Amino acid sequence: GGDNLRITHSKLLAGGRSKVTILISQQGGRELPKDFVVRQDWANSPTGKAVEIEFELLQRLYNEGVLVPQPLLLERSKDVAGNPFMMVSRRPGAPVADHFMALPASERPLLQIAEQLGRVHGLDTAPFERMPGIVETNYKAEQLRANLAGYKATIAKHDTAPSQLVEQVIAWLDQHAERVATAPRTLVHGDFGFHNSLVDGDDLSVILDWELVHLGNPAYDLGSLRHSVTDDAVWARFMAHYRAGGGPDIPADFIDCGISRELSANATAQADALAEHGRPSSMLGVSDDGARNLGRLVALH
Repeated sequence: GGDNLRITHSKLLAGGRSKVTILISQQGGRELPKDFVVRQDWANSPTGKAVEIEFELLQRLYNEGVLVPQPLLLERSKDVAGNPFMMVSRRPGAPVADHFMALPASERPLLQIAEQLGRVHGLDTAPFERMPGIVETNYKAEQLRANLAGYKATIAKHDTAPSQLVEQVIAWLDQHAERVATAPRTLVHGDFGFHNSLVDGDDLSVILDWELVHLGNPAYDLGSLRHSVTDDAVWARFMAHYRAGGGPDIPADFIDCGISRELSANATAQADALAEHGRPSSMLGVSDDGARNLGRLVALH
């Protein structure tokens, strides 16, 4: 930056579960863009990766042509600003949507998202295997069943009223868990959705929020998106662009597995959150869209 660097604007972004995120504009700084983003580790973060891990991850993804922010600087020491932080480029654009199930206004950025996801799932996992904090999750049958046991425990802990949908989802996943390990094992974003993307005009600009990245079943990312893309013709075009981007062939029921795991995870997480604030959680927050997708899932089998 140098002695002439002057901060002309800063904005602390609300939300986020694992990092402090600040938008910065500057003048006079050497080797820094006019606009950039600071991401800082948040003490007692409940989720996510330390910035040191995220910085290396973004470097690898950026070099592979994935639309992520360009890493600029990493400060590992706590002495400079209280906790480690990194600087990354600020990409133009606005969120696709303010809700994880909403779709882009046009199909063009949707198909670009498909190509980017295919690129991520097509990457060689070897470099990521060596990175601390990136572990295999919900890939082997025993891993998935352990996760399902956690969902059941959450429901029992809060003594919630039975939800037929959630019970069906958990039962379906348990029944098909052995097939999970036959899927390709890829890098998985873990929260891949339209709420974590920016669009500039009619083009995808950047994919954000890689805190939940892990190694596992690519159907988890695809299931999250299929939850929103309910039109079968649109989904067929999405999957064609996904494969063109380098994504592996994934059986339809594996993607349904991704949908159903997402429903269970979201439902039990909401039960936890509602109970923490003293509110009833009998419905477990499962949406009509979730019920419609479960109907398709059951019909396939």
